[in-house]
Amino acid sequence: MRLLNIKATPHPSGNRIDLGWECPEPAGDLAVRVVRRTDRYPAAPDDGILVAEAAHAVVDTGLRAETVYYYTLFPVTGRAPLSYDGDSATYNRAAAMASGPYNMAGQLYELLPAIYRRYDATSDGQPGPLRRFLELPGGQLDQLYSFSRALLNLYDLDRTDARLLPLLADGIGWRTDFRRDLQIQRNELR
Repeated sequence: MRLLNIKATPHPSGNRIDLGWECPEPAGDLAVRVVRRTDRYPAAPDDGILVAEAAHAVVDTGLRAETVYYYTLFPVTGRAPLSYDGDSATYNRAAAMASGPYNMAGQLYELLPAIYRRYDATSDGQPGPLRRFLELPGGQLDQLYSFSRALLNLYDLDRTDARLLPLLADGIGWRTDFRRDLQIQRNELR
């Protein structure tokens, strides 16, 4: 069964990826097993780390920054015994790089003149409105910093995002079959 609108999005707070999908109309609230790996897409329901089993969305937390995570979603096809749609491993996929929390909002706040920080402080020790406002651009700046740090690994074939392998292959004039397993593609480029 092919799931629709599969999305993996890094969260601005860092070390987290939010996954979402839609089930086809007749299936309704079908349970889906979400499995992840860091080197390639999982090929079977037990080929990697089980993230969760859910109907529409999953939050994967505790991830390492600047690491690309590959997810495969396996819809449940039978309840007794529990079985999964193994054919879905070729198209129910998503990948995303987890960003890191670098406290850019706090760094921006510290760059402000002391008078602004003084009048922004609250009596109960909670962040004031100015500090809370800086959380908006700070989260996005954390993500930009993570993405730019990940560019340092662009030519490291073991760590680069697999979605960039076609660009690397074009750069050296190599014709590769992108339907093959990611490890085989990486070895061909090596």
